[in-house]
Amino acid sequence: MPLDRTGKVGGTLKLQVLTAGRPDAPRGTLLFLTGGPGRPGVSIAPTIRKRLPKALAEYRLVMIDQRGTGAAAIDCPALQSEAGSSDTVAPTAGASAPLAGRETALDRAVRRIEPGTVWPFEPRTAGEQGMPQTCLPWPASRPGASVPDRKLSMPVLLLSGDRDLSTPPAWARQVAAEQPRARLTVIGGAGHSTQSRSDGGAKAAQEFLLR
Repeated sequence: MPLDRTGKVGGTLKLQVLTAGRPDAPRGTLLFLTGGPGRPGVSIAPTIRKRLPKALAEYRLVMIDQRGTGAAAIDCPALQSEAGSSDTVAPTAGASAPLAGRETALDRAVRRIEPGTVWPFEPRTAGEQGMPQTCLPWPASRPGASVPDRKLSMPVLLLSGDRDLSTPPAWARQVAAEQPRARLTVIGGAGHSTQSRSDGGAKAAQEFLLR
């Protein structure tokens, strides 16, 4: 595929793609994008097929290694040297808050947490999980422009674990309230990755896809 579809920059990039199921599937194509900040898609396709067997009997599954991941990952020595081996370690970009005061600010925020709001975890768990710990060393810079506020015309399913400390249910409720055709399902006892780690999440996704 072209590196730049406008033609201003030349060159191409190999993108690994997996398809499964009938090309003439009765409900068409299901493009499944992985989350993370950058997980490959092709390698986890077998897991998705096990989680959504009824839905994938009706759809043709397509998964790609997006964001430069997977077997055909982007090879950029300068970026890899700066960011390391993890796609959660920040290269030179980030937020505007100075690094010097971040740990103190995080500690204050954790001490304000009411234990009941994060049960069965302890308040300190909220500060020790991946999101804030990734942000602590992120080099200070001016934030980018906000994404335009747009309404989606198609049906939208939001899955949220009620024990998710990374993307809490309150965020999902806010998004659901902003979209006219959104349906929110909160999975009791589940944390992050409700789609792949909870039977309730897989069940809700299949029902949504087959309704």
